[in-house]
Amino acid sequence: MISGHRRKLALELIGIEEADAYVKELNDNEATIYMVDSNIYRDKILPSEKAFAYKMKMDAIKHQGKAASDTEEPKLSSEKIGKQNGESASTVKKYIRLTKLIPELLDLVDNTVKYDKRTF
Repeated sequence: MISGHRRKLALELIGIEEADAYVKELNDNEATIYMVDSNIYRDKILPSEKAFAYKMKMDAIKHQGKAASDTEEPKLSSEKIGKQNGESASTVKKYIRLTKLIPELLDLVDNTVKYDKRTF
């Protein structure tokens, strides 16, 4: 299951045992991209969550590009991700750089946003 975990749990909690679902055959990279796209638009998402989501998507896009063709230069992944999410390529790169922080610093970034209600 790539998305819909919360809906599934909500249905189970109210006693509904069956629900409609879409079944798609995806490779690992396609599944990663689909999962990131379906979760990145949550109302409340921490900078660390967005950072790791963007990194996962960038890695999957780059891997797809290598698998698709070694002769074509794929469009810059950060530009592609930024365009799809209404952000600049440099903002995407800044988020991805957060993934290199030690956990304690990443927690500070998340807590600053969470408690000060700042946007990153």
